[in-house]
Amino acid sequence: MKIKIPVFLFLFFRIYTILTFVFFIFLFNPIRNQMEFFILFKESLCKWDCWLYTKIVESWYGQPWYCAFFPMFPLIVKYLKFLFGGDIFYTAFILSNIFCLVAVIFLYNLTYLIYSEKVALYTIVFFMASPTALFYSTFYTESLFLMLVTLFFLLLYYKKWFYAALVTGFATATRNVGIFLSFILVFEYFRNKKWIIKLGDYKIIFYFILSLTGIISFMIFLKIKYGDFFYFVKATQNWPERNGITFPFWDFFKWLKNITVTFQFKITHDRNNLSFLYILATLLLVIWGIKKIRLEHAIFLLLVLFIISVQPRIISCSRYLSSAFPVWNLLALFVVDNKRGKLLYKIILFVMLFWQFYINYRWINTYWVD
Repeated sequence: MKIKIPVFLFLFFRIYTILTFVFFIFLFNPIRNQMEFFILFKESLCKWDCWLYTKIVESWYGQPWYCAFFPMFPLIVKYLKFLFGGDIFYTAFILSNIFCLVAVIFLYNLTYLIYSEKVALYTIVFFMASPTALFYSTFYTESLFLMLVTLFFLLLYYKKWFYAALVTGFATATRNVGIFLSFILVFEYFRNKKWIIKLGDYKIIFYFILSLTGIISFMIFLKIKYGDFFYFVKATQNWPERNGITFPFWDFFKWLKNITVTFQFKITHDRNNLSFLYILATLLLVIWGIKKIRLEHAIFLLLVLFIISVQPRIISCSRYLSSAFPVWNLLALFVVDNKRGKLLYKIILFVMLFWQFYINYRWINTYWVD
């Protein structure tokens, strides 16, 4: 497994991300001592869902609406915080960066195996430079989920069915969309067998059940505590943008229709365009080159894209798409295949780093970023 290049890329771009936060902290606050800096650093990075995950670690699922958030990452933080002085945020911060580093190593090697070294390099650069990079440095599930997803597809590549199922079990305890991996596991198992079903294939039933242990365990917990296996669905009623489903891409097309309103370049609390542009770029890349990536990767990306598309509102969708790694493969392939690839690479990288700088500015000032 190749480690040096992905580790270097991770460190280089993560330093950039962290330094932007440090810059804004010193810019907007008078820092008198080291302790004050660390308090401000925590307050600057831990916002929205980070705060909710912190509450889950403190009181577990003491409030019904916490149940919209799956337990894997809070559970890890809960039992490892003693290693970091008991501080919940800094435990999550360190673990999130570790998970992201491991995910980058897995993603680089997976892409290298399937495509080429250049595509692997561009994939990691675009991912780490992206405007959503901050979610991989705070108490959000993005890092852990991406690590599990990339490990799953690596194991699938080597046809390690049992271990792929085991990893999926953890993924389904991290995010509800982890269940997609369970069906991809079964699909790939029989596709590998050329759809010839034999008596010995009963093992796939065990693998499938194993892959669902995460979400099943959470559902049993919810049944015992709140009397409903699917209480995590009911809990989303506190967030109107996640309550119910709509016609695919309905809200996206509304944004597209009102394009002049969408792109009012003013720094306001609620206007950002990040999710809209992520969906637009993903759709264009899918149309351009969905056949260029492996079938199982394409299925995963399309399933994530579909779930996002039926949300009543598209806000918060950019970070969900960012952990659907085939989109970064597609972007890298698009640049590599382009006659002016080197110039395009530099332009995209500059735009991403500048945009990430702006997004980090919004985040630290408690403006909506997603």
